Amino acid sequence: MSNRRHAIAGIATTLLAAAPSIVRSQQLVAVRVASTLDDNATPILYGQQSGIFKRHGLDVTLQTFSSGAAQAAAVASGAIDIGKTSLFSIITAHLRGVAFKLVAGSGLYLSNNPNTGLIVAKDSPIKSGADLAGKTAACASLRDLDEISIRGWVDQHGGDSSTMKFVELPNAAVAQALEVGRVDAATLVNPTLFNATQSGKIRLLGRSFDSIGRRFLVAVWFCQPALGERSPDTLRRFREAFREAATYTNGHHEETVELIAAFSRIDPDVIRKMTRATTALTLQAGDLQPPIDAAVKYKMIEKGFPAAELLAV
Repeated sequence: MSNRRHAIAGIATTLLAAAPSIVRSQQLVAVRVASTLDDNATPILYGQQSGIFKRHGLDVTLQTFSSGAAQAAAVASGAIDIGKTSLFSIITAHLRGVAFKLVAGSGLYLSNNPNTGLIVAKDSPIKSGADLAGKTAACASLRDLDEISIRGWVDQHGGDSSTMKFVELPNAAVAQALEVGRVDAATLVNPTLFNATQSGKIRLLGRSFDSIGRRFLVAVWFCQPALGERSPDTLRRFREAFREAATYTNGHHEETVELIAAFSRIDPDVIRKMTRATTALTLQAGDLQPPIDAAVKYKMIEKGFPAAELLAV
């Protein structure tokens, strides 16, 4: 009996010694993620709902912000770990010496599956780029991809964008501004684009983003370089989980309608009918270079650089 008691005691001691490591292996690493209320958040939402992030050892929480700029400030201050912003914001930050680390691709513009468009009022006489000479176009942000794309489209379709005026206008106010003639054209993204064209008062003039490229990244997920240095394994697992989730959401739009509708407060019927966002599954220089080159052409940035620099941080 004595030998048996010693054996049991030995096993118990071994299990107790192992217990802390077992507990540690079951603990999830907390990752604070932020996004605006749009379709590009779908992979994060699905990754949470499906348990993909947890299977990769991550406890991902999602906060909502009003803009990419607000997320950049939160990432810089350490209030969140990973945010989402326009690629153009990352480009301008890079040129100012502010280094953010790209974590994953977000919105990917594809010419064969476009979710943006250049619009005018239904009864507008504007039919081509040449007709926009001396006209006013609206952009959510001046000197950003929207303005660059409109200038490029106009120049590629018989016009001269240098004769145009550009004004900053919230997306929600664009349709009415076109109807009353305050502005002559604008670029919108879904669901605002879909709602505007479905109203019967607005028509699609062209796909302005095609002037930048047939395929390029519009938005990216990013973090501080320090996070990558401090927790490279966490970023690796996040990337793997995100790619797994995005692979599913890219191919299962119907199955994710209610998920993104609840998050974004967009009508589920609108989400079903509009062209959904495509998420980039990889980060590659070829998808980053077109916006850089277009920004240089229209003097929105002072100099160009190889997109690989953004991946080297």
